[in-house]
Amino acid sequence: MEKTMKYTFADWMAGLKIPAPFNAADAKRDGWTASQLGTFMLAAPWPAEKLAAFIGWSRGELETFLGLAVALVKGEIDTVLCVSVPVEPETAAEAKPAEKPQGARQASTWNIFPYGYFHKADQSSVLFDRNYRPICRVRPGGEVEIVPPQQWVAFERQEWLYVDKTAPRDCAETRRTILALVARLGIESELRSRRDLESRGLLPQRASRGERA
Repeated sequence: MEKTMKYTFADWMAGLKIPAPFNAADAKRDGWTASQLGTFMLAAPWPAEKLAAFIGWSRGELETFLGLAVALVKGEIDTVLCVSVPVEPETAAEAKPAEKPQGARQASTWNIFPYGYFHKADQSSVLFDRNYRPICRVRPGGEVEIVPPQQWVAFERQEWLYVDKTAPRDCAETRRTILALVARLGIESELRSRRDLESRGLLPQRASRGERA
């Protein structure tokens, strides 16, 4: 049956359930821009293989090179994001993971995104995610450097970007704020890499006191 109901970028930002099936061709037909598709693919809690299928790659193309090249946040940055990850050989039958409740999926979507800052004695600030893993250090002069997620950060005070009732899974304004911050700091590639690691169970769950920043 031909698809009749539209699923817009505004629907996704409002937290409406993603229809099945839904791919980049559907999004384009429903009026999504390249910038909006880039934002969606950065935030989507999907393994790299599912993202590749979303944009219409074959398995052979995926095995040769897995990349995402999308313009993110139109008008704010010109960064093109491209990530390559190893691919496991295809099995005869793909195992399907247990389905998570919708609320849990939405919450986990944002776990790798900025949640707050550790403010340090040297006047720099370290951005951390929902699991308090460091993402990047912002120097007083504005320089940004990536900090490994397992690295422990000593700090003088903390600052949070949102509280539970304004969490990005429930609040469109928080989602816009978080995505704009990601764009401004230029950390899209790092988050894409962490999403790939997370999908393969390789992203550290917490920072380790044995590794200090």
